[in-house]
Amino acid sequence: MTSRQRLLTVVQGGTPDQTPIIGVDALLVPLDRIQATRESNPDQMTLAIVPSPLTLAIKQGLDIFPELQADPIQGNEQLDKLCMAVQIQMNDALGAGADGICYIIDGAYPTSATPMQYGGFFLERDRELLESINLAAFNLILVAGSQEPYIDFVSDLPAQAFAWEATSGWTPSQVRELRKATLAADHPEADIQFPASTIQTALQSQEATAKP
Repeated sequence: MTSRQRLLTVVQGGTPDQTPIIGVDALLVPLDRIQATRESNPDQMTLAIVPSPLTLAIKQGLDIFPELQADPIQGNEQLDKLCMAVQIQMNDALGAGADGICYIIDGAYPTSATPMQYGGFFLERDRELLESINLAAFNLILVAGSQEPYIDFVSDLPAQAFAWEATSGWTPSQVRELRKATLAADHPEADIQFPASTIQTALQSQEATAKP
């Protein structure tokens, strides 16, 4: 099997010749490297790293929640701008030939947002953005955070695969109680292996993408 066939087999519920690995069978790349990566690695999936609106807000130093509380109209206008920026990045990535998006949700945990803040302002926006690219061959959600990430909130967001940091304490069997689809993690029980080192590289790569 090629890497592409291996991943599609897993997503479709089949048994591949070997467990696919993110970073080997699917390459995570910034927006400006999509075309070159696709051309030099035709058998692998090429996934563009795109930060979610909440991730963008945090990386850009926007104090979005006080703004939403003090001036809901202006705050929601700022949220709309963030969502538009993410949508443009995703559209540009797919237009450049990416097989899908590695959608990073960084900030859906207590030190950045309360459950009410994330659920009230960002969850449905994440859903709408991901639904807008549901025709892509392979989209991957990566939920960052080692301290109590809101896995239960985001577990039903649409994508072919769902990933999180193993250091959070969540195991594939626990996540599978919430989500039956393909799981990717640095854990032997995951459908797709996602090494911790590759996760950290992806999180570092999206820092540049998230800059204003």
